[in-house]
Amino acid sequence: MNTCAVGAPRGPGCNHCPHHGSQGRLGVHELLVAAAARHLIRHRASAAEILQTALAGGMHTLRKDGIEKVLQALTDLSEVMAASNG
Repeated sequence: MNTCAVGAPRGPGCNHCPHHGSQGRLGVHELLVAAAARHLIRHRASAAEILQTALAGGMHTLRKDGIEKVLQALTDLSEVMAASNG
């Protein structure tokens, strides 16, 4: 079994998992819920300004949610990077 320094261990794979060594699916999530962001969107603020406001309000990005799951050994970093355009 292959192991990463951080993250879930990977098996050698089989015909059921196309030799990936992982099983099942795990979601990574990003959710923007903020009255301040709504105001910015209505007033046509830039994407960077909306993102900055959302992060200041506690929003977790896809990558941050994925990294938290790597640290819990639920997935590995390569999967998170692929899912979060990294």
